[in-house]
Amino acid sequence: MEWLISEDPIIACSSGNNENTAISLLRISGLKNFKLLNSLFNKDLNNLVPRKASFIKIVDKSHVIDEVVLTFFKGPHSYNGENILELAVHGNPINVRRIIELFKKHGVREANPGEITYRALRNNKMTLTQVEGLDTLLNAGSIDLFDNGMSHLSGELQKEYLNLRDSYLNLRGAIEILIDFSEDVGEEQSSKLFKDHFENFKSLIHILKRRTRSPRSHLLKPKVVLLGVTNAGKSTLFNKLLEEKRSIVSEIKGTTRDYISEYFSHEGAEFQVVDTAGLRESEDEIEVEGIKLSKELYSDAFYKILVINPFLSDELGVDSLEADAVVFTHSDLKGFDDKVRDFDNLSGNSKRFSLGPIGPLLELGPIGPESKTGPIGPESKLGPIGPESEIGPIGPQEGGPIEPLGLLKNHIYRKYSDLMAEKPILPDRQRNIINSLATMVDGISQLIDGVNDPAILSNEINMLDAEVNGLLGITTSDDVLNNIFSNFCIGK
Repeated sequence: MEWLISEDPIIACSSGNNENTAISLLRISGLKNFKLLNSLFNKDLNNLVPRKASFIKIVDKSHVIDEVVLTFFKGPHSYNGENILELAVHGNPINVRRIIELFKKHGVREANPGEITYRALRNNKMTLTQVEGLDTLLNAGSIDLFDNGMSHLSGELQKEYLNLRDSYLNLRGAIEILIDFSEDVGEEQSSKLFKDHFENFKSLIHILKRRTRSPRSHLLKPKVVLLGVTNAGKSTLFNKLLEEKRSIVSEIKGTTRDYISEYFSHEGAEFQVVDTAGLRESEDEIEVEGIKLSKELYSDAFYKILVINPFLSDELGVDSLEADAVVFTHSDLKGFDDKVRDFDNLSGNSKRFSLGPIGPLLELGPIGPESKTGPIGPESKLGPIGPESEIGPIGPQEGGPIEPLGLLKNHIYRKYSDLMAEKPILPDRQRNIINSLATMVDGISQLIDGVNDPAILSNEINMLDAEVNGLLGITTSDDVLNNIFSNFCIGK
């Protein structure tokens, strides 16, 4: 972790360099002067005008390496407070690598992941909360997550933490008044002042804690897990959600023995959909292990889909499982409505959907004298399509019509967008501190009514100081910093 204290000039490619692109952006940060690099350009760098793009050639002795556009950002008025040269070079990865190696030969070290941004933190150009917001933004898997990171990068969350810090300082002042000046102010008045400031601080902490309720994995990498007995239709639903034939569909039970996962996008968000091993009684050790893993994945899923074929006689108690949505398959078959009524006791919180014939995604036609191959069954993919509006539990006067898969995807996204609307706090570091503060504050709350000695309360309140400072990034260990910046891409 020597780079945390390093002031060496560093270079990195800040754009993708794993494939051919028209332009790649190289950043050189930390130059005290241009003595190191002047010989590598056909113009004197000392004549550069800050924030003005210049056309210039990179040369190695008399050989022209590349023709580039160079922009100079003079510290401290730059992204990270240091002198920064930005070079827009031709984006062939071979060219990018050659230029980086050339500068390394002239005393410029290749940057570690996040090192350019770390120097912005070190030079007070960014707060740690903003850095973590940038991390969220750069690694976002949805527009909502990107916007969350942008909000934190702009300093909105930092303002809330500063407000919490001000409330804490007021609380510290109130306990000092209670100890040292209660005779002057009045014991009743000073006690009321302390309790008011404490309740304000406690309220702010619990508002923040509510924003950490949703599991981080549900927000960063939301998993949609399909669960059901063998031949319920999970693999077909999996394929149709992906809009491609990815999972094997067969009448043979136990085709899927391990889970299969892929990604689909909806409304600018990316979801990981998981097809699991079908539930059934089995003596096959591999299949048993696959079923066990299926249940674990389902238990931890962001969105749980229970897939039920109502015509199967043995559903192994799946109707008792919690689910965000229940998909009834084979709705095109005669007697579907009557069979579905057998599941009226399913959780009322589950959204119900119906799908038509379950078979391979790609139709090959019925088997007959004029047909070579293909599954036997109805020729349509989804069966009759009913109204696009969502319907509630299927009862005597409802059911039968099929809801398009788009409505299921909408329901998945709605749950995700509702969680994001709470402005969740995502970094583990911040979540851990907030939950620790909430626990400590609740402990102090119980002490207040049972302890007459304000010095004891003062000691407990003073113990909050390190956590509040840690939340603001005032005190942060090198290990924590290294962990944060290791998640950054090189060049940022």
